[in-house]
Amino acid sequence: TKCSTKNKDDVMSDTVIDEMIRREVQLQRFATNIVRELINPTAQEISQRISAMLIGYEDLPKRDQTKMINDIKKYTSENWGSIWVGFEDNINGVMDDEGQFQADLYNDVAPEDYIPPAKFPPSNAIMAVGGVASTWSDFTNANASDAVRAINGVVLAGIRDGQTVSQITRELRGRYDKTTKRYKGGVITGRLAQRAETLARTGISHYVNGVRDRFAIENDDIIKKRVFFATLDSRTTTICLANHLKEWDIGDNSYPKLPLHYNERSVYVFKTDDFDPTQEQRPIEIGLGDGESDFETVKGTLTSSNWLKRQPRWFVEESLGKKRAELFLDGKLDIKNMVDMQNRPLTLEQLKQTTAGRKAFKKVNKDG
Repeated sequence: TKCSTKNKDDVMSDTVIDEMIRREVQLQRFATNIVRELINPTAQEISQRISAMLIGYEDLPKRDQTKMINDIKKYTSENWGSIWVGFEDNINGVMDDEGQFQADLYNDVAPEDYIPPAKFPPSNAIMAVGGVASTWSDFTNANASDAVRAINGVVLAGIRDGQTVSQITRELRGRYDKTTKRYKGGVITGRLAQRAETLARTGISHYVNGVRDRFAIENDDIIKKRVFFATLDSRTTTICLANHLKEWDIGDNSYPKLPLHYNERSVYVFKTDDFDPTQEQRPIEIGLGDGESDFETVKGTLTSSNWLKRQPRWFVEESLGKKRAELFLDGKLDIKNMVDMQNRPLTLEQLKQTTAGRKAFKKVNKDG
């Protein structure tokens, strides 16, 4: 049935899937707090401190300029790195809460008795996103190094070109916004802060999914399968659409570890012999145009392909891109065939080399 509402929360039930989606929203609010309490203040402080460190640089001898540059690099490294120290301090409590949340969630809806996983330190498991597979500490170290390089590049270019302190500072911290009472739009307050925010949101996904994995293993005498479940809305990536509803035996370690990409929102839900969360009813987004959406209640077993087929063409084009939407709608190319075995989206040229892709291109070209 069609729901005459634009608010998804109004039509969400108390199913496992909907509770998991609500949980993701709560976790993103926690991420927003990390941005507000750690990332933005650090970006503001660094941009202002570096401005003070640059004062009078024009009159310094070469040796002292070099020392000043090295001091800025050291200061940036230590203080940008403090973001991730603070992140680690905060994530421990979230991980403890997540373990109990999972146990409570399944105990409320399933007949078995689930227990939360034992408390454990933050995971140093491999996280594979953006074409890089590494540990969380490697990602945060790289983020701090990126900040040092970016700021150092602006400082060196400014000194080389004879810019004033004011000019260098403006590029680093942007302009003052009287409404927010913060600097914004500079290298530090813009690009570097945004990258840190993206990494923080992805890191939260990395850690909480580690807890969920441990919950599943802790209860593997009950839990039989894990099922990949994508949010299914206008922001869902092709990777997550391709994996939606795929399932793995709980002892099969070949399942793709979340997060699959930056800003991940997909989750795993768990099946037992007596309980299957995908059989529950839940709302899905239907695009109406002009940024408006409505919601239709369906069973959780609706595939991503069938969900997209219910959408207007413009919605599919926004989700997949115009050419891939054409291959999907007119060439009958299934979403699962748009990624490779490593869950990397295939380029159009790579798609042409696959059997399913060649058929779709031929059909589109023939009908067009």
